[in-house]
Amino acid sequence: MEIVHDAIDLTFISRPAKSTARGLRPAYPESADFRMPWWVGEDFDAGEGLQWFSVYEGSEEVARFLLEPRHLLSTRFEIAIPEGGFLEIVFLEVSNAKRRTGVGTRTVRQLVALHDGTRLMVISQDESSDRFWNSVGWQRHEHPVFGKVRPIYLALASSET
Repeated sequence: MEIVHDAIDLTFISRPAKSTARGLRPAYPESADFRMPWWVGEDFDAGEGLQWFSVYEGSEEVARFLLEPRHLLSTRFEIAIPEGGFLEIVFLEVSNAKRRTGVGTRTVRQLVALHDGTRLMVISQDESSDRFWNSVGWQRHEHPVFGKVRPIYLALASSET
């Protein structure tokens, strides 16, 4: 594991992935604090350049996230795609014990600061994540044609959030 960003309150630690017959599997330990199935036992396409992280507050793991660099969003969203694509936050989950304590917001702010000048994006998973991304001030974009497609949220740089 590699420490990627160590700030006053949160530390991001890179999680290695192991190769499987079907792709890559992140190396997270099973934990009752994280309920989403993609952290343990799910394989991902090895060609995507995916990057898994744990977020620590002191010695406690408080969040997990998955990044996909160079994500090329569908042009149907009518958004200019930056050269090199977006940095997508594919998944973000705060531990059960730390939900609604500001950990998710602090994690996103640190990610934006760490990737200053990079277009970050997320595809909303559900109404709960819509509320979260709206609360951190990211710009919501609806698909102009297909109303049932989940909205995306964009942030540019630390100076813009």
